[in-house]
Amino acid sequence: IGRHPSMNTAAIHDSANADPAVPPDLSHRDAMRRFGQNHHARLERSRRRNAYFHRYLGKLIRHHVLPGSRILDIGCSSGDMLASLSPGPGSVGIDINPVAIEKTVAAIKAAGGKALGLQADVSKRDQVNAAVAKLRQTFGPVTVLVNNAAIIEFFPFADITDEIWDRTMAINTRGPIICAQAVLPDMKAAKWGRIVN
Repeated sequence: IGRHPSMNTAAIHDSANADPAVPPDLSHRDAMRRFGQNHHARLERSRRRNAYFHRYLGKLIRHHVLPGSRILDIGCSSGDMLASLSPGPGSVGIDINPVAIEKTVAAIKAAGGKALGLQADVSKRDQVNAAVAKLRQTFGPVTVLVNNAAIIEFFPFADITDEIWDRTMAINTRGPIICAQAVLPDMKAAKWGRIVN
């Protein structure tokens, strides 16, 4: 890429990796410290957005889910939201993190519901199919799917590796498709179903 004579290569190089909130005259050390502060601020905003999403999701399911529906929660971070719903015949939480699974199951049971926690990687079709089969065996067909598993990470653009990209796309994009395909036969047989992405 050619450059205009009035521009210097140092400024071009710095601007390619700069945080927009960091003034260009900061030292490298100050810029990295400012980047870390902004990173934590972005994570906090992300947590607030997730909390708002879970409240909205609870309202959505209350209005659109029939009583007696079996709910499959992918991601387990919406356990408190599921616990606030009227206790049904069964809810199942699937997550790769056992701590999140235990929290979800405990919240649902504390609210008087029936729950089962299963550990699985949603990007792996065999693990998802095995978890759905366990749900059917325990509670019956699945009629509600909440696709709530996702990777939310922040990296400087230049630091995103192929492994980070592939893992994020596998969880955030392929995972919901795998989970929807796993429960679709139950919804078609019941002539009713809800998928919340």
